[in-house]
Amino acid sequence: HKEDQAETIIFHMIRGTGPKGMEGIRPKRGFIIRPMLCMTKTEVLSYLKEKNYSYRLDETNQERTYSRNRIRLDVIPELQKINVRAIEHISALSEKIHEQNRYVEKIAEEWVKKNITLTGNQLLLSVDEIEKQDIVIKKTVIRIIIREMIHTLKDIKENHIEQIIGLLNAKVGSRFYLPYGVITERTYDSILFQIGENDQDFISH
Repeated sequence: HKEDQAETIIFHMIRGTGPKGMEGIRPKRGFIIRPMLCMTKTEVLSYLKEKNYSYRLDETNQERTYSRNRIRLDVIPELQKINVRAIEHISALSEKIHEQNRYVEKIAEEWVKKNITLTGNQLLLSVDEIEKQDIVIKKTVIRIIIREMIHTLKDIKENHIEQIIGLLNAKVGSRFYLPYGVITERTYDSILFQIGENDQDFISH
């Protein structure tokens, strides 16, 4: 529900997320569908009461040892004291950011198709060409490349993307290592992306 969405976004914020993390929980991801994201917790409970449906509560939700629980129990109530519609506004913000992210991704995906060179099991990103792009497109292109290589962006943080951006101005031979064995290296005129040299599970074509 909307409170879960707000908790997730705030949790991502304090962990140092980027625009993608600010989308929060998506209504549909793969085979998972979350039909109640458009409802508040109060609305859900009211419906259950009206239909006389029983439900269960996770007793660990009240334990402040978990960061997310402290957001739920302490942070969000304080935000609602400032604005009673805080939850609604945070949820609406996630949708606006999602819309903007999709537009940027569309532009970046088109750029990737035209400009990325695939050589064997390696991807080459031209420094001269990517430097012509706005920083938002640069970062999105890098995320797309990583996603193509490892089929996920889980555990890929904003600081990873920024480190790769830093390779654009680094000396030849400079390297940065990502999760899942991804290696990025500054070559003479490109950024080279590859999976660890001994890993045979490279890019699927």
